[in-house]
Amino acid sequence: MDSLAWDEDQTWCSEPVDLTGMHERPGDSYLDTVRLIYGDSGELFAMQAADVGQSEGYRQAVAVTDVLPRSTATGLESERKIHASVGGTRTSDALSLRFLTALEPLRYDRGRSRFNIRIEDGEIVVGGTIEYVRGWLHYVILLGDHVPLLTGGRIRQRLNGSLNYRYCKKDEQAGAHGLVFWDGDAWVPVPDMWSSPLGTKLHGCAVWREGGQVHTQYGQRDWPDAVPEWSPAMLADKDRRLATFKRVIEDNWTGKVQLKRGDCLSNDPRCCRHPIRCEVNFVEVDALAPDGIVLAENDTRANASAWSISGTRLTAIHEFGHHLGNPDEYPGAGSVDVLVMGDGAVFGIDEESIMGGGREIRRRHYKFIAEALDELVRERLDKDFTYTIVDALP
Repeated sequence: MDSLAWDEDQTWCSEPVDLTGMHERPGDSYLDTVRLIYGDSGELFAMQAADVGQSEGYRQAVAVTDVLPRSTATGLESERKIHASVGGTRTSDALSLRFLTALEPLRYDRGRSRFNIRIEDGEIVVGGTIEYVRGWLHYVILLGDHVPLLTGGRIRQRLNGSLNYRYCKKDEQAGAHGLVFWDGDAWVPVPDMWSSPLGTKLHGCAVWREGGQVHTQYGQRDWPDAVPEWSPAMLADKDRRLATFKRVIEDNWTGKVQLKRGDCLSNDPRCCRHPIRCEVNFVEVDALAPDGIVLAENDTRANASAWSISGTRLTAIHEFGHHLGNPDEYPGAGSVDVLVMGDGAVFGIDEESIMGGGREIRRRHYKFIAEALDELVRERLDKDFTYTIVDALP
């Protein structure tokens, strides 16, 4: 072989790149070996057969596999120089084998999803900053025919297909339910005969002050009451409670599964495989952003956009699951996706899962992280790689 060169200056694992050269004995055909050599050490790490044909030019597709990024003083390497040798002739310029070890953040906000994703030292890092305003949690209630048709107080917004929701709040002295609703003039006890066995007629509704005005999560009608400040005791304890939320969210959403590139041809299961780490921070702001949350002092029914600082740790883990794009999985929830089957779910219901009222985080709960990684790689590298959810390696 008179000369040998790579057709490209860089490649990725399992991605064919042509090796070309000029044949030193035109007319002859013989078998030889392509030897792949690390550019920095000269170490031989792979070989494959080379069919040196009868034509003057030589061309062969070579795919580099089973090469893992090495640790350096500053983290995992981003590339490795690769030379090839055929019949004693070596490439003059090395091929750069790229590794997916670092990518700048991308905001992923498809559907229910609202999180940042980046690659840092080979890890997929998801989460980001959750901005919040302080407020309170009350309800909107659907009373149906348990109140007269002309009863006032409707919130003037269609919710779950109905225009008949009204504001509601707790009052332990009021009737069988300990709830009162606004009828347009006063707070009235919810009728004893009213019921909502699956929770479909009573939803959490955040109320907060912003810019001197009172805002409600649902409805165009003004909230009837003044909105108080948080208590001094809760203000003093806020940072500690948020630190607990941060810890349990990160601990429970980290390390459960990994993402692997679907077209990786390596035999080493570690190749093109990335662990997932969750990282969240809570920051108070003056105005609620579209993807922010209202953080309530009192504890009532939370949702993806309204959390209770007095709520349980499981509730925080569950609500963050919504930020990762997941629907509810308990009976009666409005966001159930009936097309979700398997992995513990039947027509979208899985009461053992974190999204269904249980504790289990399933593989499917990382679906939107995988889709976000596809988009991150496409946006940052212009590569159409697809990643699948796999079990975490020890």
